[in-house]
Amino acid sequence: TTTTTTTSTTSTTTTTSRPPCLIAEQSGTRFQTTFQASARVFSVVNCCGVETSVFEYSCTQLCETFDSCLGIVILGAGRSQSCVGLSELGDVNNRVGTASSSRSFVNTCAPAVPAPRPADAPLDFSLRFGSRERAGGDVGTAFATANDAGQTLFVVTTETAEADGVVATCTRQCDSRPRCRGIQVSFDQFEEERCVGLKNVGGFEGTTATEQSLSFVQGGCSVACTSAETTTASTKAPRRTLPTRVTTRSTKQPRPSKASLTTSSTATRSSSTSTSSTSTTTTSTSSTSSSSSTTSTLQTTKRRKRRRRRRRRRRRR
Repeated sequence: TTTTTTTSTTSTTTTTSRPPCLIAEQSGTRFQTTFQASARVFSVVNCCGVETSVFEYSCTQLCETFDSCLGIVILGAGRSQSCVGLSELGDVNNRVGTASSSRSFVNTCAPAVPAPRPADAPLDFSLRFGSRERAGGDVGTAFATANDAGQTLFVVTTETAEADGVVATCTRQCDSRPRCRGIQVSFDQFEEERCVGLKNVGGFEGTTATEQSLSFVQGGCSVACTSAETTTASTKAPRRTLPTRVTTRSTKQPRPSKASLTTSSTATRSSSTSTSSTSTTTTSTSSTSSSSSTTSTLQTTKRRKRRRRRRRRRRRR
């Protein structure tokens, strides 16, 4: 008797998110070029207290949008957390040890020949909302106005972007427009980037994102996290009470009678007459004195001439 056994194999395919390109993590270290301005591609500040896992994943996504980003360093924690994207790493196997909670990552998806940094690098970003990995289901939070055409100033895609990429082009356009309040970079299922410039970024809580995205606020940390602070600032301040001016009225003098007015006018006329006569007398006196002085001068001159004549006569004799 022959027994035949048939074995069937069932294969299951699980779809997960693309593994992050930034690996080779080392905690408590940073690259040798971390604080070199010439090596920085961008810097991101977590000034709104975004979750650490969301902030780190968002920073890796941002690095992958730049062909010049070879790695990132995450410094600090909480609201003081920041991320730096670098175009030069130095000796990767000889990283600098730090006492703080810093972590360094190498971008394994970077091209063999890295692209040059953007001309206006380093670019500064203030992260308001970030992404989560797709495998987790919830992909994060985004600006509530990101899909509102009425709040959109411009759109940058991979087809319309400049040579240094979507994010760099989008950032420059936002910087050049005074009405731009923030940008949102979104990634579709094919990891294609799309950036929207917004003139209104919506409320503090945002909205549930439908795709992975990065939401950056224009203007730094001073305007990135505004919830109760905005309400307080927009509330009208009480009107300033001006000090009361105290005015003292002078007591009215009694109105002079007609007789007193007549006497006063007569006295005034007489005083003016006496003044004019005095001035006339003074003038005549001065003219008299001047004429007398002139006469005496002439007489003196004549006497001198006579004396000279006499002397001449005597000499002749």
